[in-house]
Amino acid sequence: MPTDPICGMEVEKETAAGNSSYEGQEYYFCAVSCKEKFDQDPAAALNGDKATGNGSHGSVKAAVSEGEGERVDLTLEGMTCASCAAHIEEGLGDLAGVFQASVNFAAEKATVVFDPRKLGLADLVKSVGDLGYRVPTVKANIPVQGMSCASCVERIETALREAKGVASATVNFATETAAVEYVPALTGMADLARAIREAGYEPVLEEEGKEGEIVDRQKVEHERLLKRLRVKLITSAIVGLGVMMGSTPHLFPWMPGFLQNFVVLWILATPIQFWAGGQFYAGAWAALKHRTANMNTLIAVGTSAAYLYSVALILYPSFFEVEGVARAVYFDTST
Repeated sequence: MPTDPICGMEVEKETAAGNSSYEGQEYYFCAVSCKEKFDQDPAAALNGDKATGNGSHGSVKAAVSEGEGERVDLTLEGMTCASCAAHIEEGLGDLAGVFQASVNFAAEKATVVFDPRKLGLADLVKSVGDLGYRVPTVKANIPVQGMSCASCVERIETALREAKGVASATVNFATETAAVEYVPALTGMADLARAIREAGYEPVLEEEGKEGEIVDRQKVEHERLLKRLRVKLITSAIVGLGVMMGSTPHLFPWMPGFLQNFVVLWILATPIQFWAGGQFYAGAWAALKHRTANMNTLIAVGTSAAYLYSVALILYPSFFEVEGVARAVYFDTST
């Protein structure tokens, strides 16, 4: 594939913004501005002087190779002539953080190399809109399961906004829905779902992609979740009440003696700890993988401390006797 001698971009012959001949060889350009710079002094361009006319062109390949620049190709709508392409190119090029912007009128595409630390895709899309043109985007509402607090919202939003091709993303904790605006030429629902899963949550998607079907599936999944939680709540309440009363014989001396046995309490508390509380461990693990913490972490750490201390006291009673610690388990706290 030919390379633009000015900016170093690869250009397809069929969609090139222009071409020029020099010493028997044909050169192709990604934008009219690159062709004009080449035509001014072909020898200087070919000898490596990329700073002709616009110093940003000479630093494009270096910026990308050093990891400072990110390249994105945007489909454009609304252009009617070459001057429209030049207008967009100039507008994008004036943005702080843009190393280079070139617009191909024939292909209706803008190629932008920018510093992601200074601006993002949303800024580029907005800039094109402010100039009177449009980057085609799609808006989608994605139901998300597994959120437990406001920090979950922030984590999902961050994960989506960092995904390639996403212009904006907001998450509503009350409705458990992520509203995402993205560029379909750069990403799709599968990529968005992957970003949500990697953040530790579960998107609810419908293969057909119809909004009504997504809502229906979300309703079904929500009802299933409520049913599971209801079973866990009732079971935990009944078993947990027995554990609490068995753990405090001084308050409930009439409780059967076997319920005051530490091993029995351990057996009763274990399924509550890891079955009913499994969702908290899953959420805490997801947060840990991203080197952060949330309410799941708080619950998992707190209940695990009480549970593991009690287990250690049962398995190694002599250690606690030597240390002079009163033998008491805290399974009532963990459950």
